[in-house]
Amino acid sequence: MLWATVDQVLAHLGLSDDADGRVEGALDVANDWAQGKRPDLDPETAVRVSVAHGVVIMAGLLYRERSTPQGIAGYPDMEGGFTDSTAYYRCLDLIGSRRPVAR
Repeated sequence: MLWATVDQVLAHLGLSDDADGRVEGALDVANDWAQGKRPDLDPETAVRVSVAHGVVIMAGLLYRERSTPQGIAGYPDMEGGFTDSTAYYRCLDLIGSRRPVAR
């Protein structure tokens, strides 16, 4: 059950290979996350481009998170240690996650 592939995540991260397996591990978590958020979609028969893109972004966030000492996906080359929590919400939008509704 795959929403996205290791090659897609490597391209997103600008990496050439996954020698230590961390990209694959992050992708496994991101694929499971998407399946949990969208159990109504079957990735084997109906892979939507937006869902796959959301999974790739999520896998990238998880990879960066696991690669930083702080455990937070960040952008250390920008002054102030900028972190982008909006990327998570963008992933939710891309996979079409349903928002909770007040009753």
